[in-house]
Amino acid sequence: MRKLTTLLLTIILLVIFPAGIIGEDSFSNSGFETDFTEIFDEYGAVILIFYPLTGKIVYANKAAAEFYDYSIEALISFNISDLNALTDVEISAEMQAAETQQRNYFIFRHKLDSGEVKTVEVFSYPVIFRNQNMQFSIIHDITDKVYEHQRDKILTASVIVFSVIIIIILIISIVIISKSKRELKKLKMRFENLNLLRETFNNASQSLIYLKDENLKYVFVNKAVEVFYGKKAEDIIGKDDFTFSEEEFTRQKIKTDLEVLEKNEIIIDEIKWNDRTYETTKFPVKLPSGKYGVGAYVRDITDNQKNLQLQYCLLQRNSILNDILTHPYKCRQEQLDYVLHEALLLFEIEYLSYHDSLTGLHNRRYFEELLNSDKIESKLPISVVMCDVNGLKLINDIFGHAHGDMLLKSMAEILNVNCRIGDVAARWGGDEFVMLLPSTDNETAKKLIARIKEQFSQKQISGIRGSVSIGSDTKITRNENILFTLNNAEELMYSQKTLERDAFKSDAINSIINSLHNNFPREKEHAEKVRNICCKMGKYLKLDEIELKKLKDAAFLHDIGKIVLPAHLILKNVSPSDTEWNEIKKHPVIGYRILNSFDNTLDIAELVLTHQERWDGSGYPKQLICNEIPYLSRIISLAESYDRKLSGAPNRKSMSKDIALESIRSSAGKHFDPVLAEQFIEMAMQDNEI
Repeated sequence: MRKLTTLLLTIILLVIFPAGIIGEDSFSNSGFETDFTEIFDEYGAVILIFYPLTGKIVYANKAAAEFYDYSIEALISFNISDLNALTDVEISAEMQAAETQQRNYFIFRHKLDSGEVKTVEVFSYPVIFRNQNMQFSIIHDITDKVYEHQRDKILTASVIVFSVIIIIILIISIVIISKSKRELKKLKMRFENLNLLRETFNNASQSLIYLKDENLKYVFVNKAVEVFYGKKAEDIIGKDDFTFSEEEFTRQKIKTDLEVLEKNEIIIDEIKWNDRTYETTKFPVKLPSGKYGVGAYVRDITDNQKNLQLQYCLLQRNSILNDILTHPYKCRQEQLDYVLHEALLLFEIEYLSYHDSLTGLHNRRYFEELLNSDKIESKLPISVVMCDVNGLKLINDIFGHAHGDMLLKSMAEILNVNCRIGDVAARWGGDEFVMLLPSTDNETAKKLIARIKEQFSQKQISGIRGSVSIGSDTKITRNENILFTLNNAEELMYSQKTLERDAFKSDAINSIINSLHNNFPREKEHAEKVRNICCKMGKYLKLDEIELKKLKDAAFLHDIGKIVLPAHLILKNVSPSDTEWNEIKKHPVIGYRILNSFDNTLDIAELVLTHQERWDGSGYPKQLICNEIPYLSRIISLAESYDRKLSGAPNRKSMSKDIALESIRSSAGKHFDPVLAEQFIEMAMQDNEI
């Protein structure tokens, strides 16, 4: 309080007494300026003094350096506009609002050295400082207050929804209790016997059954889970859902997992994903360690719902027919109009039953009926071509199903273009397509296959070049079964897929990084500089050859996850909004998924995931702290930050080498490993090339 009182009195003196009364001599003789700047340095709030007309900062206290994460020397080299994230129009609007409301404080958004943007409340007063008119500003971080206000709104809505859910659960519970107390007692046992749980797993066929530990990492999975993820059990156990699934799908699954652990009760829910509906039954399981994990039984109920829809369509059709026969029409024209309208509805239903809704091609049902008909027997030889799009699951897992859908649509377009009159192309299911080519011998089919592969290789989805494995076979005589021809084509396709798998994976990682760097040359330049700095730092630390190679590879690929970001975010020349910043913060997770999908980059995936973590735990995406962050990731973090400071950005001015190193020193123990930070500064001071 004493320092605060002194501070306020100092400000009042500065405001009330002009330069003519408190002259330059009285400042220098009394040592007054020295006293109040010392007070400012000890004051906990951020204080800046700057020229009101130019915005040039002339004084910043220690709290300002800590808040903005710049050194004091760096701050006094800035203009106040370098810190403000609002546009000139937004700044003008805020100042006009303050004038209308007769207040001397403003609400601005200030950007920190890390790129993060904070909402601040600025109290600003004119003062005489160093015998010149200056603007004195006290700045408070109110980001948490703004966040709390928004969170309260969301919380209110959540409480309402949660209350409705509780009421529904209570009603269901009452019904269950009234029907059978015995069944309720069985549910309350919660499967405490682990051997009984394993027996349940082994007896399950189509359903996904798994057990997670208290950290939501898999400890047991059945065969259905292996098939669902396309991985063996040993590759799943010990890992969490973020490794295998898209972030949004993972959050849906984890939400009910956490609810089970928190409430210690059975939770039944439905999850909709990728045009499928899953019913999940999750329950707490006591582990041998004494802690509780989550057991789950997941059932795909999509087909059940489709059957119900089919029954509904049949009932609807009968209802329409009954309406046509019994409806009192005024004239024949009205009856004709009504019949035509209903006929169009039925035609649409029939069309959808024989066509794939995503690609517009015929579906498997239509193709199988065509094979079993006599329509094609007279058009020998008949060739069947089976196609399997490579990398669909990879693209779905990394970039999302919208990108996977684009890949499938591209394949469908190419098949359509290459279909002659009488040819039939259909989506067989998932990533597989099939073509029926009447009056086509084996050699003609081979030429068509080469054309399809070439055209599809020209397509690019999220930086990955189109690749398709194709097999074919030809029916020559009537005695041959067309189904055998289909099976032979399918087996040849799978053989091709096995041979082409490694080549596709090798090409995919290079294709992604080349696409990012070709579209955004500044990202390539940054990646090369960070790799060079990390190489010098690794040699300075005397890392062995294996660790040094990992460090260089991870440094070059550390921002590969930005391939999913829209161009306007990468090229943006102003500070991103909160929503945009949240999108940018996803790139380490995306990079991890990309690198974790290829055998030759598995060892650096974790380094890319954690290169934005901070020593004090304020980084992302895992909020790791201190030595929880991998050692090599801490080096990449230093090199990446150093290059950003030297090179600048569209929304941030570049720094000199001395100021950049001073900024790193001031962030040691907060953003960076303090020991590594000092070693990095020593290395950089000795090397004139970086």
